[in-house]
Amino acid sequence: MLKNIRNGKYPYKFINSWIFHRSMIQRILIVLLVFFFSALAGSDIVAQKLYEDSEHYMARRQYIEVINILNLALERDIKFVEAHLRIAFCYKLLNNIEGQKRHLEDVLKYTETPERYVNVYFSLGEAYYLTQEYDKALIVLNDFLQYQGINQRLIPEAEWLVRNVYFAKDAIMKPLDIEPEMLPEI
Repeated sequence: MLKNIRNGKYPYKFINSWIFHRSMIQRILIVLLVFFFSALAGSDIVAQKLYEDSEHYMARRQYIEVINILNLALERDIKFVEAHLRIAFCYKLLNNIEGQKRHLEDVLKYTETPERYVNVYFSLGEAYYLTQEYDKALIVLNDFLQYQGINQRLIPEAEWLVRNVYFAKDAIMKPLDIEPEMLPEI
């Protein structure tokens, strides 16, 4: 019977028009659903666009603007690892080690493939060393040295950092006894 209605064999126009409207309603619902799901996924698209816009500011060395733009991208997609990396790089250039450290930690937290971001371990270990968090620095630098295929140029630097961490920890545990002499007044 439904087949006959679609083919227009029934003389009742309201039945044929009802079928036509029902298929239009289904089409509209499909379009609305596609629009809704694309709006949900659109946050990634907007975040990607903001990331691309930040490249112009990076070229001009306007790091504060880069950070502001990428923070907008992170509001749209907090797991946008490349944005965290770029912000960490900007913070390093601005000598804001705390900001760099926070975003490098986010890179390792949100990435699904940490072996892709091996150099982040080195940068994070260096940041921990500079902020005197020596235990964390040792853990992260040893993780860096355990990976295969790491940048060969960074291995001596990482080993140097590990030695410095041990030296700093030892100096904290056993400080030198120094009795300074007063200089004569002139």
